[in-house]
Amino acid sequence: MPYDKDGKYFRKPVLKENSESNKKKLLSERKRGYLIAILFGTFGFPLGWITSPLVLYVLNKKLKEKDGKVPNRFLRWALIGIIGAPLSFAPIFLIPTATEEEKAQRIADKVAIAEERALIKELIEEGINFAETGKCPDIKDDPYRELLFIDKFGNYVTEKAESDPWPSFPKDPVPFNKKAWEKCFGKPKLIDTKQVGDGRRFKSKTFRYESIETNVEVNTIKNYIENLIYFYK
Repeated sequence: MPYDKDGKYFRKPVLKENSESNKKKLLSERKRGYLIAILFGTFGFPLGWITSPLVLYVLNKKLKEKDGKVPNRFLRWALIGIIGAPLSFAPIFLIPTATEEEKAQRIADKVAIAEERALIKELIEEGINFAETGKCPDIKDDPYRELLFIDKFGNYVTEKAESDPWPSFPKDPVPFNKKAWEKCFGKPKLIDTKQVGDGRRFKSKTFRYESIETNVEVNTIKNYIENLIYFYK
């Protein structure tokens, strides 16, 4: 260890000089300076957190001491930030947003879906009422309602007819009222007859109603509708 002439320990002066040089280190070059840059970069979010300390770093590298004077880097960093902060928001505005036409179209699509669901419910209810009371469904002179009625009411009929596995008869099928069908859709044409074995348990007839272009398959043992099929001429 180094001692002076009186035998007392002393520290090397060079360490003191290094300590003083650290104290003289500019704020812009310290970690605290970069932390300040990051904090103020929040004003230019989202890019500000990256660009703000980066600008300070570049200024520290470019602006060196000249003639014993150090340029005010923080002042230049602040001036650049005043201009750059608004530009940092540019990517946000570049994100595509829905136009008024697109919003209107989405609303119209949702309304159309809701209206179609309501119409399907209405037609199924009309079909059930027709099967139970004989009241004709309101589908004349409207091809779309007619097609939707056969499709959706047909699905309902099939689910009822297949509710119990073969060879059991369904407990709650949709009944076939021949007079009501003729009243609403005209006299049918018999186009097919099927039976299983001797036909004492399962026998069906398929009638075609030209007015609504529909085949109605009827179980003649229990007199219920097994299927509705829309046919195309």
